[in-house]
Amino acid sequence: MKTSWYREPWAWLVFILPFTAVVAGIATYIIANTDADTLVVGDYYKKGKSINLEVGKVKAAQKLGMRFALQLVDNELVIKPTGIEKVFPLLNINFIHPTLEARDFYLALTPDGNGYFRHQFDKDVSGLSLIHI
Repeated sequence: MKTSWYREPWAWLVFILPFTAVVAGIATYIIANTDADTLVVGDYYKKGKSINLEVGKVKAAQKLGMRFALQLVDNELVIKPTGIEKVFPLLNINFIHPTLEARDFYLALTPDGNGYFRHQFDKDVSGLSLIHI
């Protein structure tokens, strides 16, 4: 006696495997198109040229002996210029998060009476950030 096709386990195995692949493909397509990747730069050539310019600035700062000591205690950032006797009227600081562009921010600090640059953060600053001075 022959049984119906839907009572055979091998028939379901043959149908379920391709169906699972189709569902996974649709899910992958939806995820790829809804969550934009902010790390990809549209004009990579222009970005590469600006990186070379930044390397030149870093080398010039090293040649002048510019160094800064950073200290973060109780959400207060203190930046002390060391290694150079030059007085800076303004210090531009970029905090760049490695993966989340929304957590990037910029500070423009002026020195206090001791020549230190201070900033009190309103909320807790935690996590990894690349700091450009």
